[in-house]
Amino acid sequence: MYPDVGKEIKRWAKFLVVLMTLPAVLLGIVVFAIMATQDSGLWTFLGLLAGLAVGTLGYFFARLSYIILYAYGELTDCVSSIANNVGVKKGGNPVRKVQGRKREESNKDGTPVVERKSDGSWECLFCGHMNCAGADWCEECGIQPEFK
Repeated sequence: MYPDVGKEIKRWAKFLVVLMTLPAVLLGIVVFAIMATQDSGLWTFLGLLAGLAVGTLGYFFARLSYIILYAYGELTDCVSSIANNVGVKKGGNPVRKVQGRKREESNKDGTPVVERKSDGSWECLFCGHMNCAGADWCEECGIQPEFK
């Protein structure tokens, strides 16, 4: 994945809302100008309404596309953040990337096994939180590990 893709998507979303709004407003002005050239006051009024409708609809769709693109950028940022903080070990079990920690102990399916310390406390392999002796799941992230 490219670095900072979500930020790029959000930047383009901001640019595109301006790029889409300007033609809609200009089209609304053109519609008004064309209909206002008629001699009747009714046509001028209808031209004004049509111009406002075209401009408003154009702005509405520009903002709607902005919201969708911006949300997609936010989602991409969140997924990138999670992917940078958590690796996925074989079998789909999430394991936090912590340097210097050995994970030689595991089950047959590759799931890491947590060893309790002498006082019964244990460290979560996912978030690194130190849990008390009576905890069967991590008090920080809620993962229930397999104990040795």
